[in-house]
Amino acid sequence: MDGTVLNPLYICLKEVSGRISENSKKNLFKAKNIVVTCSKSGKLTSSLVTYWRDQCLIPNLRSRTLLLLDSLPHQVNPQVYEGLKHFEYTVIPPKTTSIIQPLDVYYNRQHKKIVRRIYDHVRLDEIDINLSERNNLIKLQSLVHSQMCSKAFQSMIKFAWYESGFLKHDPGPFQNVKEICFTFQTDKCHEKSCINGPMIRCSWCQQELCFTHFFLVYHYH
Repeated sequence: MDGTVLNPLYICLKEVSGRISENSKKNLFKAKNIVVTCSKSGKLTSSLVTYWRDQCLIPNLRSRTLLLLDSLPHQVNPQVYEGLKHFEYTVIPPKTTSIIQPLDVYYNRQHKKIVRRIYDHVRLDEIDINLSERNNLIKLQSLVHSQMCSKAFQSMIKFAWYESGFLKHDPGPFQNVKEICFTFQTDKCHEKSCINGPMIRCSWCQQELCFTHFFLVYHYH
């Protein structure tokens, strides 16, 4: 509610066998802000929610924590949260997420704007890369999540809570993803030796970067 996005981001990939082979794990793209798991359906199971609890929730617990959960059976199983101190959770009623779930109300659309812009850029410029490939998916979500963690989006994220009814006071004017990441001041990439036009403006350092110097070089903060 203070406008802070926490790390790491938990990703559940869809794998035909329901697992990633040991050989593939060795070659998996390593991103410090991403925890990767998988299932046959790409959806969470009870064991995967427990793994999320251990890898993502517990490291971020504070002296007092309230967790808001969508009403999916595996997520709301009380056994998953047994033994956690100074912690409680409440379940968002079914069919109300578009009204009172801060992610659905505003945040997710902003996150997806960066993802879509990158996909569209690759298609329009006919760049020879498969963004659906496992390592590229991880790399893409790592970069996008990193962008969304910037303090530049703090007021925007507070607005998501305000619009959902959890904050009493409007956080005031803010800039969204389009204004921060896709409003350019120049027509060239920040890298001096690069002749390409910018694809994104970094929400951390404000450098305007092309696809190569943002994605391929992995411009991570």
